[in-house]
Amino acid sequence: SMTFILMKIICDLNLNTNTEAREQQRRFVNERFQRSNENIDHSIEQSKNHVQNVRERLHECKNLLLLKR
Repeated sequence: SMTFILMKIICDLNLNTNTEAREQQRRFVNERFQRSNENIDHSIEQSKNHVQNVRERLHECKNLLLLKR
């Protein structure tokens, strides 16, 4: 009957809306994780560079101390 068809259309619309909302939430979460991972990677690279700089300074200090002997 017409009522059944209308109910089916409304149900399908709700399902599509829910599916779209879930897809949008999934994309949002994925984007957030991607940005978070990129920030973590950037932080790791900064730390590596900092450690490398400290090593170089320590090596320079060691050489200066050896020269003073």
